Amino acid sequence: MSRLFLVRHGQASFLTDDYDRLSDLGREQSKLLGEWFVRHGMSFDYAFTGPRKRQRDTGEIAGEVMRAAGLNHPECEKIDALDECQTDMHFESYLPDLKKQFTHLADLEQKFLEAQDNGRKRKSFQHLYDAIMRLYIHEKFTCDGLETWADFMKRVAQAMKHMTEEKPNGVNVIAYTSGGTIAAANHYVLKTDPDITLEFMWQGRNAGVTEYMFSGDRMSLVSFNGIPHLHEASLWTHR
Repeated sequence: MSRLFLVRHGQASFLTDDYDRLSDLGREQSKLLGEWFVRHGMSFDYAFTGPRKRQRDTGEIAGEVMRAAGLNHPECEKIDALDECQTDMHFESYLPDLKKQFTHLADLEQKFLEAQDNGRKRKSFQHLYDAIMRLYIHEKFTCDGLETWADFMKRVAQAMKHMTEEKPNGVNVIAYTSGGTIAAANHYVLKTDPDITLEFMWQGRNAGVTEYMFSGDRMSLVSFNGIPHLHEASLWTHR
C-alpha cells in the first residue's frame, strides 16, 4: 500500500488586503509540520501543490525543513485542480444578487459589517459564508465564471487520480491544498453527501494533515485533520 497526505495550508491573512499570503503564524505552522516529519523520519517520493501562494508557500517551508535534515521532499508539482473551491474568489460579484433572492443573507452580511473586532468578524463571516455555501452545494444559484459544486467535485477527483494512478507500491505522496479541496477529496473516497462534505470543509484546521492509503484504484481514509505537530492550543486555527 502507498500513502497520500493532504495538507491544508497554514493560516492565511484573513481580513487583510491579501488573503492569499501566509500569516506569521501560518509560516510557523508550516515549519512545525516539516519538523514533525523530520522527527518521525518521513520522506516523500512525490509532492504536489495547488496554485495559490498560501498553498505553495506551506509546501516550500515544510519541504525546506525536511531537505535541510537530509530527508527527501521533491520540489512540488503545481496542479491547478488542487485549487480551493472558487466561491471565495467570486464572493463580491455574486453576493449583491444573492441578497436580493435570499434576504437572510443581507442580515448576516450586516452583522459581519457591524462586528467590532477580529474575533466577531471571523465568527460572523463564517455564519454568512456557511449560509451561502448551503445554497451553493444544492445548486440554488449560478454565477458567470463560477464552477458548480458538481464540477468542483469532478475537478478534485481528477487531482486525486493524477496523484495516485500508476504509482509504485509503497510510496509516500504529499500535497498542499485547502480545506474545501480536502473535503472534496473525502467525498471522492467516502462518497459523502453534499452536507456532510461541507462539514468536512468547516472542520479543517490550518496545517492539518489528512492521510489516505491507496493501491491501484482502491483508496481509504486513515485519518482526518491531524495536528500532532501543533503542540499548543495557540497554534490551532481554522481561518
